[in-house]
Parts: sequence; structure tokens; C-alpha cells
Amino acid sequence: MGYNIAMIDVHCHLDHPYLLPHLEKITKNPYLRILISSGIKPASWKANIDIQKKYPVNISLGFHPFFIESVATEELELLRESIKNNQVIAVGEIGLDYHKEQAMYRDYQKEVLLGQLKIAEEFQLPVIVHCRKAHDDFWKFIKGFDISCWIFHSFSGSQDDLKKALAINGYISYGFPVAYDNNVKRVEMLKITPLDRIVFETDAPYMKRTLEDAHETSFPSDIELVYNTSARILGMSLSDLKEQIFNNVKSIWNNLKEL
Repeated sequence: MGYNIAMIDVHCHLDHPYLLPHLEKITKNPYLRILISSGIKPASWKANIDIQKKYPVNISLGFHPFFIESVATEELELLRESIKNNQVIAVGEIGLDYHKEQAMYRDYQKEVLLGQLKIAEEFQLPVIVHCRKAHDDFWKFIKGFDISCWIFHSFSGSQDDLKKALAINGYISYGFPVAYDNNVKRVEMLKITPLDRIVFETDAPYMKRTLEDAHETSFPSDIELVYNTSARILGMSLSDLKEQIFNNVKSIWNNLKEL
């Protein structure tokens, strides 16, 4: 079966101005089978909903921590209504990011994360997690929530964080960094992640395919680089890896739109 299985990108941003003019080409690529596009703020939620009305793509909606500068009560209610009234497969990407933001916004991030986890519980949806330099706080804040599945977008945690993620039915999403020459840690993490918990992403167009060009961007079709590199790292055939990832994604969602 694996020979005919096309590739899956579980995390990209089709509403980005760089990708919008290319949606027809992106969604007709014979090597792509499933796309999940993530909305990251109110305007992005609407844009992704509109895209889904025209193309057979899947969408997740959430409030990215980069854009949280207040309690955002009204935005949380808008998110809830957007999920209630549309075909949304996950809440995300949501989480905590302590990389560049001002410390004063951390409490807002935590409060909005809690609000979004309640929404995920209400609609019994998986959560797509963005967590950078904030894993200790993240584990504290998710205690007590009944979430069916967690997808850790562009996972950057430690081995201990990996164990904690797997213990709560977490899936670990790897992207272009596994192909970066200097990213030994990410390669080692891929090797120790159970095969049935791995998924792949591009984060297009935000994530660069390589580190060499500061102005480089990416497309969902570039997921091929992630598959090919990962197959080599894991010592698997490309067809077997495609089949494994397909089965992994289907174990999370059984009703995804296919291209």
C-alpha cells in the first residue's frame, strides 16, 4: 500500500500572502494527499475558513502566543463560534512561547491557553501545540484537561519532554530542522521517537528549507525534503515511511479531507 500513498503536511499556513496566489497549484500537487492549515489569529481564522470553502483542505484554528497581548476574552468567544460553525479538526496552534516576547505578556499567554484548552475539551478536538522555551510551564498548565490527542508542532523539547508528551497521547511533528546540518539534537530526537507517534510538517511559508538563505521561504510541497531526510535517518524505505505517517495521521483523525 505504501507505494501509492502520497505525503501529508500536518501544519502549514495557506492563508499567508506568500501562499495564497499558489493555492490552485498547491492543492493539485499529485505528491500531496492531505494538508492541514493553521489559523493563528482572528483574521487568519476567517481566511482559513474561506480557503476551506474553495479547496479540499483541513483547518485548525487557535490563538498563537505571539499575538496575545491582553486577556482576549472577545477573541476567545470568536474562536469558539468559529469552531462551532465550521469544519475545524483541531484547536491550534496554541501554547506558550518565551523566546522573544516581553515577560509582561506571559500571564496573558497562560490565561488564553487555558481558555483555548477549555474550548478543545468542549468540542472534543485534538490540540496542536506551539511550545518554545516554555515546556516547564506548559506541563503545569495542561494538568487536569481531558484532551484526546496532542500534536506537538515543530517539537523542540528535551528527552524528558518527549516522554511527557508521549504519556498524554502526544504525536511529535518534525519539519525541515531534521535536514539542517547543525541540528544534531533534532535528528537524535527523531530517532528515539516511536514510529507510531511521528508526523511531518513544513510550517510553510514560515519555516526555511535550509539555513543558508535568510530570505528563503517554503511551500507545502517541500514536505518531500522532510520525508526523504527522515527515511534516511530512520533507515526506512520512503514507501514504508509514507505508509507509517499516513496510518499515524489517520489514528488521530479519521475524517480528513483529501486532495
